[in-house]
Amino acid sequence: MMEVPPAFIAVPLPRHSKTSSFRPSCSSRIPRTPSRRTALPFSPSCSASPPSRVPFAFSFGVIADVQYADKPDKASGKTFSLHDQDVPRVLRYRSARERLAAAVDTFNAADVNFVLNLGDVIDGNESPEASEADLDEILAEFSRLNAPIPIHHTIGNHCRRLPIATLSRKLN
Repeated sequence: MMEVPPAFIAVPLPRHSKTSSFRPSCSSRIPRTPSRRTALPFSPSCSASPPSRVPFAFSFGVIADVQYADKPDKASGKTFSLHDQDVPRVLRYRSARERLAAAVDTFNAADVNFVLNLGDVIDGNESPEASEADLDEILAEFSRLNAPIPIHHTIGNHCRRLPIATLSRKLN
């Protein structure tokens, strides 16, 4: 299954107020041609190499579509193309928390200035109570970000299984 990885983005500028030491050891996986995903990819199989001391004005982490739910995996009925083969897409709800944990570890190691969550941190469960419990588990992972790294949340359509008031209160 091909998964869209969370991204680490660093913005290089001539002046620097921060030095980043993150460089993935899986650079052979980085696309050589521009694509709609221009961020530096990260997957749990990547690891940080020794500090490269590349100057950056600031850096931030981006994550989207975690879609965690405490429910069994299921086939989506859709496929994607991988090496000229159609591969069935499987929605892996429970393992999403592990992927988020790996992203949080990467953001902490990279000493990002802030994190953007682009929405859909939960998939939505059978009941609002179950969806709220899923959100609490995901927020526990986000709480592992090194202080004072702020996180800016947006609300995705899958999050709407919960009332806006609950989402606003929990996501600040």
